[in-house]
Amino acid sequence: MSNYIKEIEDSMSSKTSNVYRTRLYIVIQNLIIHNTSKGIKYSISIDNMYERTKERDMIFEKYVQGNGKRIVTGMYNRRYCA
Repeated sequence: MSNYIKEIEDSMSSKTSNVYRTRLYIVIQNLIIHNTSKGIKYSISIDNMYERTKERDMIFEKYVQGNGKRIVTGMYNRRYCA
């Protein structure tokens, strides 16, 4: 099992904020809600995007019904994994 497969499986079975897939990627989305000292709230999404493969799709389908849906945030950071 590749490191990325284990990382996807561990993320989906843990406290990941959101998981969804697009035509090309399975995306593990971790959300952060931040409150500033001035009372301003903002959201950040840290996304790990994994190229879809048969093995990764099988793991995704084990944990998620349908394709999931992205949660929109004000800012995001992405990491693409082959």
